Amino acid sequence: MNLGGILENKWNKVLQKLKKGGTESKSLKVVLALPALQTTNANYGPAIDLLMSIFTQHDCYFIMQSNYDRPQLMKYTDFIIDKSKILVFDDHVEPWFDFMKTIDFTVSYRIHGAMAAISNEVPAVVIPTDFRIVELVNAMKLPTLSMDKTKTKNYTSIIDILDDISVNFTEFEQNRRDKLKQYKRILGDAGLDIDPALNAILTQ
Repeated sequence: MNLGGILENKWNKVLQKLKKGGTESKSLKVVLALPALQTTNANYGPAIDLLMSIFTQHDCYFIMQSNYDRPQLMKYTDFIIDKSKILVFDDHVEPWFDFMKTIDFTVSYRIHGAMAAISNEVPAVVIPTDFRIVELVNAMKLPTLSMDKTKTKNYTSIIDILDDISVNFTEFEQNRRDKLKQYKRILGDAGLDIDPALNAILTQ
């Protein structure tokens, strides 16, 4: 009913654990979504280096979204990643979403990786690799960090990232409701009713 409020609460809890450090920080369960890039792209190496610096500090998992993800990741990291930390759900969305419900935080270079988190009430930071992703995160008011910034600043942890971006979950929630109103209007113009569960969000 208030996804923005839920995400803000969980975001703050993650931040508190990161600041405490020690076992609180180490036990954070984090998903890392790889960029949709080939190793020949100049952005691939810096992106993986950032994710690997995070990987060493928490209980992290890579979710493969393309058939080239695993071989590229393993080769680039010299096969040091335990296979249990690399997950593949193929086209099975439900198991993927069930797993996301157990996660504390997500850092994603892909829009689908971020939305798998957010739709399951898990806060996420998106690092766009192309203008399509930039347009989507701007349209949805999602927490974002530019690729250029990751290359000019030496981020080595999640807390480095969180301390350097601004988030506004009130704006996110208002935008979400505005989009639902537009959706309801479009359906109404076509003589259709909006899903009662979505309408309940607008009437609470």
